[in-house]
Amino acid sequence: MTTLTATGQVLAGRYALTRFVAGGSMGEVWEATDNRMQRVVAVKVLRPEYARDPVAVERFRTEARLAARLAHPGIARVHDVDDGLSAAEPPWMVQEYVPGRPLSDLLVQAGPLPPQRVAHLIGQAATAVHAAHQAGVVHRDLTPGNLLVTDDDLVKITDFGIARAAGLAPLTATGQVLGAAAYLSPEQVQGRSATVASDVYTLGVVLYECLAGARPFTGANAVDVARAHLDREPAPLPASVPETLRAVTVAAMAKDPAGRPPTAADLAARLQAARAELVPKRIASDSVDPVPAPHSPRARQTRPIPRVHRAAPPPAAATLSASASATIAAASQEARTLWQTWSRAVARQFREGWGRYPVSRVGAAGIAVLLLVVLAVIWGGSEAPGAPAPSTTGPGTGTVRVVDDPGKGTE
Repeated sequence: MTTLTATGQVLAGRYALTRFVAGGSMGEVWEATDNRMQRVVAVKVLRPEYARDPVAVERFRTEARLAARLAHPGIARVHDVDDGLSAAEPPWMVQEYVPGRPLSDLLVQAGPLPPQRVAHLIGQAATAVHAAHQAGVVHRDLTPGNLLVTDDDLVKITDFGIARAAGLAPLTATGQVLGAAAYLSPEQVQGRSATVASDVYTLGVVLYECLAGARPFTGANAVDVARAHLDREPAPLPASVPETLRAVTVAAMAKDPAGRPPTAADLAARLQAARAELVPKRIASDSVDPVPAPHSPRARQTRPIPRVHRAAPPPAAATLSASASATIAAASQEARTLWQTWSRAVARQFREGWGRYPVSRVGAAGIAVLLLVVLAVIWGGSEAPGAPAPSTTGPGTGTVRVVDDPGKGTE
C-alpha cells in the first residue's frame, strides 16, 4: 500500500496532520489540527490506489454525507469533506476527534469484558444505531474496530464507508457482499440487502465477542467464516455470563431476522434491563461483610475480643469506719444548728433594722461566708467518690478481671 500523506502535511491549507492513528484497506485515519478553528480533529484519507476509482470516491462522499446528517452523541460528527482533485490531494474527510480507542483494542488487551460493562457499551452502540436507522441509514459494517470507546466508557460509532441510505441506488453489483466476514448477517451472506435487522445481528455478534473474548465463528478463509453464519451455531457463552444477557445475545443472533429484537432500540432496552439486574447484586456483595463461620479459617485467625467482668461496687458506707461516720453526722447536725440560728438572726436584723444590733453588714457577710465554707468542706467529705478503700482484698471490696484468652484461669 502507498500513501500520499505524511506527518506535517497540510490538507486544503488548513488541516495539519500530526499523528497516524490507524489504517484500513481503503483509507487512513490521522490525528490533525484544524488551524482555522484551533481544534483537534480526525482526518480520514482515501488511499492513492482508490483515489481515482469513481466507485470508491463516490462511496467516500456518501459516507461523509450520511455521517454528516446523523446528529447523535453516539456518532462521530463530520465537519468537512473534499475530493482533493483541485489541489492534487487524495479525497479526505474531517471528523470529530474521539479521545479513546477502538473496542477491538480493548478486546485484544483484556479479552472477555465484565458482563455489566459489555451491556453498557453495546447498549450505547445500539442506541446510536437506532438513531441512524431513524434517519434512514443502515450501517452494514458494525465491527469492534468501528466502535470507539472513550476513557469514560462512552461509545461513538464511526466509519459509515459502506452505509446505505434508504432510496439511494447501490454502489455495488447485485449479490456482492461488503463488510467483514466475521460480522455479516445471514441475509448479507446470501447476497440480500442489509436491513435494520442486519445491524441488530451484527451488534449481537459484537456482543458475543465481548462476552466470550472470541468471535462466534472462525474458518480457514473468509468464505468459510461467512458460511458459518448460515450453517452453524456459535459455541455456548461462558458460564460466568448471566442468563439474561445470554438470552439477549442469542436473540440478537437469530438466523431468521424475524426472531431478532425488532429494532436496535429494543436491543438497547434489553441490554439496559440486563445491566440493571447486575448492578444491585454487585453493590450488595461489595457492601455486606459476611460473618465467618465459627470454624472457618477466617474465624480462627480473628483475635477474640477481651471480655471485662466488673463486680458490683460496694456501698459508700462500707468504705468508712463507724467512728468516722459518727463524727461526720455530729458535725453535720452542729452545722445545721448554727445555720438555723444565723438565719433567724439575719431575719430579725432585716425586720428590726441594722441599728439595734452591733453587727455590721460586713461582719454578717463574713459570718455567712465562713459558715458556707464549713458546710462545703463537711458535705464534700461525706460524699467524695474518691475516698480510699480499705487495703483488704476480700470479696466485698469489688475487683476487675480481664480475660484475654477464654482458656485462661481466673487470676
